[in-house]
Formats: sequence, C-alpha cells, structure tokens
Amino acid sequence: MTNTEFAETLTLIHERCVQVLAHKGADYADGGDRLSQFKCIAADFRVSPRLVWAILLRKQVDALCDWARKEKFLGGLVDEHLTETINLCYLGYALQLDEKQEEEEKEQPPKFAGRPFGRSKEKPNPK
Repeated sequence: MTNTEFAETLTLIHERCVQVLAHKGADYADGGDRLSQFKCIAADFRVSPRLVWAILLRKQVDALCDWARKEKFLGGLVDEHLTETINLCYLGYALQLDEKQEEEEKEQPPKFAGRPFGRSKEKPNPK
C-alpha cells in the first residue's frame, strides 16, 4: 500500500467511524451526554467510567487478538471490531477530557449569588 493509498484508506476508515459513532450516539447518549453509557454502567457496578471503558475496549482487542492468532475466524466482523476499537479510543479520549473538565470545575471557588461575604468596598450612599 502506497502512502497515497493509505491516506485514502485512512479517510474511508475515519468516515466509517464517524458514521458508526453518529448512529450509535442516538442509542447511547442519554439526556444528550454521549458518555452516559459509561457513567450509568459505572454507577450500577460502583466502578469508574474509565474502568467500564477499559473493559469494553479489552473485549474488542481480545477479539482482534484471536483473529490475529487465527484461533477464530471473524469473517466480516474484523471490520466491526476494528471500527469499535477506534471509536472506543475516541470515546476514551472524550472521557478523559470530561473527567479533566469536572476536576477543573471542582477546583473553582464557589460562585455566590449577589455580593460575596464580607464588607463591600463601596461606601454606603447616605440619603
């Protein structure tokens, strides 16, 4: 495969992955949160969403390793396992960004409605 052929293949792979993500997104995005599948399963089993992601990724990688060792013939399923593996990498990246954002939000000082506690720097306006 030449570099040009690989670049074309990469474009096709990416398009396929985006297609599958968009299609499955409707099924898995509860309340608009695309990562909710990981979070809901994590809550049910009292583990982290990251661990749920890792288990799902491991399932795909194990199937691909079986195919690579030729212990099992996956037929047309190889494409599906490869697509799912790539998409799980995208979702894992999104999951770590989501976790990072949540951590940053926790570190922010609380916002108060109205003026902060303590004395105002403004002098009262006597009438």
